[in-house]
Amino acid sequence: MIPLDHLVTGLKAAGEPTRLRILLLLHRSELTVSELQTVLHQSQPRVSRHLKLLVEADLLSRHTEGAHVFYRWASTDLANQLLPALYPLVSHLDLIVERDRERLGEVRAARAELAARSLAKVNEERALVAPLTAPPSQVEQTIEASVTVDPVDSFVDVGTGTGRMLELLSPRCRWSLGVEPSKEMLNLARTRLDEAGLGDTQLRQASTYDLGLETGSISLAVAHHLLHYLDEPSQAVDEMARVLAPDGQLLVVDYAPHQLEILRTRYQHRRLGLSEKEVVGWCGLAGLNRIEVHHIAPTIPPSDTESDQPITPFAVTVWSARKPSH
Repeated sequence: MIPLDHLVTGLKAAGEPTRLRILLLLHRSELTVSELQTVLHQSQPRVSRHLKLLVEADLLSRHTEGAHVFYRWASTDLANQLLPALYPLVSHLDLIVERDRERLGEVRAARAELAARSLAKVNEERALVAPLTAPPSQVEQTIEASVTVDPVDSFVDVGTGTGRMLELLSPRCRWSLGVEPSKEMLNLARTRLDEAGLGDTQLRQASTYDLGLETGSISLAVAHHLLHYLDEPSQAVDEMARVLAPDGQLLVVDYAPHQLEILRTRYQHRRLGLSEKEVVGWCGLAGLNRIEVHHIAPTIPPSDTESDQPITPFAVTVWSARKPSH
């Protein structure tokens, strides 16, 4: 139950036209102050003042991402009970609400245009790799089957990239977070999750070596095609192991060792795949056990032997490890 004075504070904060409009705009989404300015047609000081009151009332939360501050519905008892009840009460035929929705669409379109440029580079890399390795659909089936922690109270996708793992796994998780150091990729993930109707999934800019999460707070951590980009992948495994709750699960998904040198020279891969033994070793040193390994073989024959430098197809490997319960 919510204390009466806390409820009254929340109702007072929401009971003002601009603040109510802000709460409606942040339904299943998150926006910056400047984006809210664009939609509301109000000054930065005025919008910031309204946001401050809503944060103080435990209706909104804020997080910093580089030079930007993002706002979203708070994960408090008050916000979880009050805000979903408010949204259906507002007529979407209201002219002010309709204008806000139109301007929000323009903001999202501008965000999507930037995301498309990032996606073009991602798709270029995928097109290069696709003929040589396991189909993504088969990899994703293996990932879904490998999640054995139940229930998944909290899920962090480390190095979320396009947000695909959040799309795949967050529907079965109570709370999901994507962590990504690149602002460019965060914008892409944010756009993709909005389009998928998963705007309530959270995204944060953070280092893969310092996730900014409490020790023992996460049920499931996933590193999907992340470790081959890192200078110190073992440190990232240590950090993911640190945030896992007792009996929590870590999934690492990555390419097996291969010879596709262009991935290093053009796409900044630090390692040309990861061996089964080294990832098992990192998990063991991080204090994880019950390690299982699944190799997903490519479904195509080796490259044309007439080529000067034929490239052998390579597998995708899924490692699963658990945090000891005691």
